[in-house]
Amino acid sequence: MGRRAADAPLEGTPASTSGNDLGLFKPSTSLAKKLRKVIHLKEDATTIRKASKSSLTEKQKDRNFNDVRRGLFKSWEVAVTNQLLNSGKVVICRSNEEFLDRMVEDEYAKDPSKSKEEIRQQLIDEGLDQGTNAIYDEKTGKVYINGENVDEGEAGAVLAYEIGVHAAKDSEFNELIGGIENRVEVLMKKGLKSKKPAERRFWEDVKRRMDGARVSNNEERLVYFLEVYTKRNDVVPQSERSVFDQIAGVLKNGFSWY
Repeated sequence: MGRRAADAPLEGTPASTSGNDLGLFKPSTSLAKKLRKVIHLKEDATTIRKASKSSLTEKQKDRNFNDVRRGLFKSWEVAVTNQLLNSGKVVICRSNEEFLDRMVEDEYAKDPSKSKEEIRQQLIDEGLDQGTNAIYDEKTGKVYINGENVDEGEAGAVLAYEIGVHAAKDSEFNELIGGIENRVEVLMKKGLKSKKPAERRFWEDVKRRMDGARVSNNEERLVYFLEVYTKRNDVVPQSERSVFDQIAGVLKNGFSWY
């Protein structure tokens, strides 16, 4: 299996999940196809990606790192973000070059059967030197976020999308996340009929994004739930917050297994 790149938006995040609640997550064909593409957060499909080379100073690179981390703190909370970063399963790269360099080093450490030069060329052939926002790399089991392309406001959504990629590709993780998808489906059906304006607007936003992408399955629903949640940060109904807390808990505990 290879890497799965993604720059599409996503937001939201849950916190803990008990084993009794969980089901089995099976990615749809449409999602599997989607995950094979490099998708940009920018809604305009014609957006030109940044060149792979940059002239950033060290101070600018450090600012990129801090901006992304601050964005993750806001969307995913400090404890969960620190857990993911400290586990090494989420890597914030400060520039386009560092994004590629980290993947080369990590893939080589995992499997030295290929030289670093061969690995780098393969990544370049896949277009990953051209300013990809983020990627979940199946070979290393890590999510890499490119701080040169992702700003503070996008960081939570970018990570959420990559978590969706991870869930679709990792058997252990998708067993944990499966039951949450079913809960999101039920909440959405109720939320669209809710007499509470804030709750109804939340789910109407999720539905609008799903309709725009022409998807209706549970795994895509979870992706767009996370997208809307992280963009709204704390301005969400309590029922949706509890789902986010559940997912965040799965991430916090699940990544520590590796």
